[in-house]
Amino acid sequence: MTGAAFDFRKPPPGELGRQATGWLSAGCRRAAGPAARLLPYPVTLAVGEC
Repeated sequence: MTGAAFDFRKPPPGELGRQATGWLSAGCRRAAGPAARLLPYPVTLAVGEC
């Protein structure tokens, strides 16, 4: 064991979090095309930090 302190306020993302981010990013990419055709202004969809 190492003596490194663990920051419980900001834990590292787990595998489920990485998969969810990938799924949401793919959904944003797929939705950007149809949204751009329907709206009169440029659309940018992205997954951000909470």
